[in-house]
Amino acid sequence: MAEHDGTRMSRLKLPLPPRLLARAVGAAVRDWYGRLIRLPERPRASHVRLDRLLPHRRNVTADEIRALCLAVPYGDDTVLCRVLGRFKLFADARDRTLSPYLILDGAWELFVTEAVVSRLRPGMTVFDAGANLGYFTLLMAALVGPAGRVHAAEPNPRLAMLLRQSVAANNFDGRVTVHQSPLGAAPGAEVILRVPDGRPMNGHVVSGSGPAAMPVQSVDEIIGDGPLDAVKIDVEGAEWDVWQGMEKVLARGQPMTVFLEFNRHRLADAGALLDSIARHGFSLAWIHPKHGILPIDRATILAREGVEDWMLLLSR
Repeated sequence: MAEHDGTRMSRLKLPLPPRLLARAVGAAVRDWYGRLIRLPERPRASHVRLDRLLPHRRNVTADEIRALCLAVPYGDDTVLCRVLGRFKLFADARDRTLSPYLILDGAWELFVTEAVVSRLRPGMTVFDAGANLGYFTLLMAALVGPAGRVHAAEPNPRLAMLLRQSVAANNFDGRVTVHQSPLGAAPGAEVILRVPDGRPMNGHVVSGSGPAAMPVQSVDEIIGDGPLDAVKIDVEGAEWDVWQGMEKVLARGQPMTVFLEFNRHRLADAGALLDSIARHGFSLAWIHPKHGILPIDRATILAREGVEDWMLLLSR
């Protein structure tokens, strides 16, 4: 048997407590295994670029947004969270519909988000009708920039309060105006807001009077003679009323983009709304959840089965 190096053998024969030996072996194994599977780390971006919100990279974008999610309790059933990897948003902890997505995923309806990003430009004046917690309001404010203007209407007092806090937290006060009022066709008419328990995003208005009644405002009343380049209308069945309340703006015939939630089962006269859209010179498209913006026609919309909401894109 060949002789071994004496120095090396003497090192191995030194007494070593079992506990230290186990630690040394464990550390060596962990180091070896870590070197074996370690991949080069990619630096994480500090925010998500809005111009990268594109349909073909939606899964990647969703992962990037989720990685930047952050949420902290803020008292009074409020959670401060980060949405779209960049905006501070005050969410309602009692809400079981929209807030969980904003808090845990940092986004809501990415297919609509992408469409909004593709259409809005710096300097535009836009209207968020049915702003809720302000997810789209904040996005719009960033897209139109300091030279732009955003009007956000939300009749729910608590949501309007949280929306104002979110606007201030993102330093958008100078470009966003929050209107705590229901929108409709007849300014001054009274309506009552009904909010299902735990589902504020499904709050809707009905005609009524009394202590809880609120006066209606119209888009025409708020905009006046000012410009209006884009509108998002998501008002849980009151879309036709809101549309009628912007007749003066529509009659200008100027270029405009409208993001319109449409559910014929909730509308008193879905056909009349579609006829008015055509009469004002808008083309119809459907913002498909998976396939992006697709052309669609009146007959297809009215013939559709089911009760799901569609998000239509109107352009002229």
